[in-house]
Amino acid sequence: MSLRLSAILDADDDRAARATCRLLEPALRRRVRAIVRRALPGACACQDGRVCHICQAIIDDIILAAHSKLRDAARGQLPYTRATQERPGEEVREWRLLVDGLTEPAETASLDADVAGSMLATYKPSRSGPSRQAGQATPPGQAWLRAAWWQLIHYRIKNLEIDLRRSAAVERGLPARPMRSLDSSPAALPLAGDPPADSALREFVIGLWANVSHPYDLPATEQRHGLSPDAARAALDRGLGLLCAHDPALYRTLVTGPLAARAPGSADRGETAQVAAEAAKITADFAIETDPDTDHARSALLAEIASETAPDIPNAPLPTPQQTPTPTQAQAQASRRGTRPGAARGRRQPDQRVALRLLRSLLNAADGRAVDPVGHCRRLRGVDEPAAQEEIRHLATLVAAAGVMWVDDLVQRLENGQPPA
Repeated sequence: MSLRLSAILDADDDRAARATCRLLEPALRRRVRAIVRRALPGACACQDGRVCHICQAIIDDIILAAHSKLRDAARGQLPYTRATQERPGEEVREWRLLVDGLTEPAETASLDADVAGSMLATYKPSRSGPSRQAGQATPPGQAWLRAAWWQLIHYRIKNLEIDLRRSAAVERGLPARPMRSLDSSPAALPLAGDPPADSALREFVIGLWANVSHPYDLPATEQRHGLSPDAARAALDRGLGLLCAHDPALYRTLVTGPLAARAPGSADRGETAQVAAEAAKITADFAIETDPDTDHARSALLAEIASETAPDIPNAPLPTPQQTPTPTQAQAQASRRGTRPGAARGRRQPDQRVALRLLRSLLNAADGRAVDPVGHCRRLRGVDEPAAQEEIRHLATLVAAAGVMWVDDLVQRLENGQPPA
C-alpha cells in the first residue's frame, strides 16, 4: 500500500506510524548494524538483507521514539531549546523546517514514503553540523530532508554505541562508567602521583571494559608520555599494583573479573570458567593475600617441579624431608591428578615437563592471553575435568603466593636448562 510522506503527520495514528517506519527504517538499518557490530562483536546476525532480532529491536525503539515526537509536532507541540537566565527557550528551528517541509510544497507532501526513505538512506550530511551544510547542498524545497536526518537519525544514534557498550559492561558485572569508579576510588590519589601509571591503568581498564582484542596494547599511553611498549607495560604494572593495594574490591571488579571472562569456553563451561578466573587473578606480582606464605609456596613449587622432571633439569633441587609427601598426601595428590599412588613419574620423556608447561599456561592466562589452563592439564595429565580443575586450582594458589614475577623467572630458567636462582 502506497503512503505519502505527508501521512507522517496524519491524524490516523496507524497511517502515521507506517509512514514514519518507511521513512526511517532504510536509513537506520545499515547504520545500526554497523554500530552493533562495533559495540557488541559477534552479537549481530544480519545477513542476506535480513535484519537480526538485536538490530531490529534497536531500530524499532528508535522509530517508536521518533514517531512519538512527530505526533507531538503534528499537534503543534514542537521541541524547545533549553531556557537560560538570559533568555527563554526557543522553538528548535530544525523541527519547524521538518514539519513545514512535510506538508508543503505540494510535490514534497505527495512524495511516496518509500522514495523518501531511500533519499534519507543515501543522504550524506556535512560534518560541520545541521546549521552549516557544506558537504551536500540540500535541493530547493527539501529542507525537510536535512532536518529529518539530523533530528530523526543522527541525534537518535549519536550515543547508541556507548550506550550499548555500557549495557554490555553492566551485564558482565562491570560499572557502566569505570572512569568514575576510578576517580572516586581510594587509589585515585596515589595514582595521580604517577601519571604514566594512571594513564596506562585507565587505558587498560577501558580496553577490558570495551572487550577489545588486545587490552595490553597501550598506544595512547605510549604517545602521551613518550614511552616504549615495555615502559608502558611497566607503568601498567605500577598502576595495577596501586589499585590492588588501595582498592582490592575495585581491582577485582575492573581487572580480575573481565580477565576471567576472557578465558576460552567461559560462556559454556561454568566450572572451568571459575578455575580460569582464579588463574587470571594472578595479573602481576602484587601483595595478594593467600593462605601459604611466600617461602612455603616457592618451596612447594620447586618440590613439585623437581619431582616431575628431576632427571631432566640440571642441578634441580630435590624435595627436603619436610616437603616429601606423606602416604596420605601422596594419595590425595594421586586422586587430584587421576593417577595411582606411587605411579612412577620418572618414566616421562624429557620433553614431557608437565609441571613447567602447566605453570607456563597459568602465566599466559595471567598475562591476558587466550589460553585454557584446565584444558592443557586435561591433555597433559590425561585426567578428567574435575581432576584438572583441582590441579589448576592448587597451582594457581601457589603461584599467587610465590609471586608471578618469581615464578616466571623460575620457569624461564628451567625451560632454558638453567638451575633455579
